Amino acid sequence: MSNLTKILQKNFDVSYYQHLIVAGELADCMNSKVYLVGGAVRDVLLGKSVNDIDLVVVGDSEDFANQLASRLGGEITARSQFLTAKISFSDFSIDVASARRDYYSYPGSLPQVNLGLKQ
Repeated sequence: MSNLTKILQKNFDVSYYQHLIVAGELADCMNSKVYLVGGAVRDVLLGKSVNDIDLVVVGDSEDFANQLASRLGGEITARSQFLTAKISFSDFSIDVASARRDYYSYPGSLPQVNLGLKQ
């Protein structure tokens, strides 16, 4: 067991940690990659408890989120044109985004998004 695995187990609620395991297994099944990002990474490294999960998937975030929600018993409660989805549970949520490149045609504009990494 790696040091990072121990840190994750210590700072994640058991059910949250299991959700990460399932997300990783799903990415393997889809021949893709998934990454933990955002505040959860910061909190884990600082030894703080984690209370939300943000994931970036290489590929189709909508398909990944649909399959993950099905496996975990969650519900897709939000989708956006920015290649993101939110999976909601009774006590927390998982935000899923595709790895992407954003282009802004002018400051303050909404981004044009394109998948950013190849599988």
